[in-house]
Amino acid sequence: MRLTHAIVVALLLVLLAAPTRVTAQNQLPSSAGDWMLRNLRASGQPVVPLFDGWFHQPDGSYELCFGYHNLNTKAEVEIPLGPDNFIEPAEYNGVQPEHFDEVPPEYRRRFCVFTVNVTDLAIAPEVRWTLRVGGETYSVPGSSAEHYRMDELLQSSRGNSAPRVVFQEPIDQPVRRGRTTDMSRPPVPARVGEPLRLSFTVTDPDEIPLGVTRLIWGKHQGAGTVVFSEEDTEVTEESENFVRTATATFDEPGEYVLRLQAVDWDVGNAFGFHCCWTNYYLRVAVSR
Repeated sequence: MRLTHAIVVALLLVLLAAPTRVTAQNQLPSSAGDWMLRNLRASGQPVVPLFDGWFHQPDGSYELCFGYHNLNTKAEVEIPLGPDNFIEPAEYNGVQPEHFDEVPPEYRRRFCVFTVNVTDLAIAPEVRWTLRVGGETYSVPGSSAEHYRMDELLQSSRGNSAPRVVFQEPIDQPVRRGRTTDMSRPPVPARVGEPLRLSFTVTDPDEIPLGVTRLIWGKHQGAGTVVFSEEDTEVTEESENFVRTATATFDEPGEYVLRLQAVDWDVGNAFGFHCCWTNYYLRVAVSR
């Protein structure tokens, strides 16, 4: 898999301008030139943390959106929370992923997989996510710059709207809408090797028939492997809501967090416009 010529040229121009940094936000290792020239490979590549932008909350606070770029087309990467995967200041640490899926075939990277809530946007540049991979350190701070502002929950210019998502199985869960990270609900039980049924309803809050909705499952945190029956699917429904069922199977006991991204995909790659989708986090306690 290769980046397009235009993207490669753009990346090379950035490297010529700043050999150890990609823009003011991403701190890359001194070997960044070689790293970027190697680009995507099947395995052996790093995972780079990214800052996607910020959006307002109704209470006056702000959410800082972080994603990542795993440059491996076939290799998933595990980086447990700790000295190789942390957010500073420490009060914000713990919501970031430990599992990094391979680069997707269409949209190249993982967008806004978690958020950090801050009461004042001036704090944003002080919030930094750091990953250490293969002996190198990759780090990104937030930003308060206006050009990082994101639409949430609606992008009226393109007709995008974050779907409502509510779970019926394995247990009734609250309705969620938008990208704000919430892992406050108690974990649901599961057993090693037994598929956990995941049944949920997706609704258009504007009561407009849903077009194309992309449903993307991923392991957010947890030590073992999780296999999803439907990891990345597009659903076309000519109705205001639909019910979808998937399963997750775990190979080791422990505490897990699963992440579902329900994306309004009508305009094509909605990630590229940084709106609109819902992140749903489901905690699971797996026993033998």
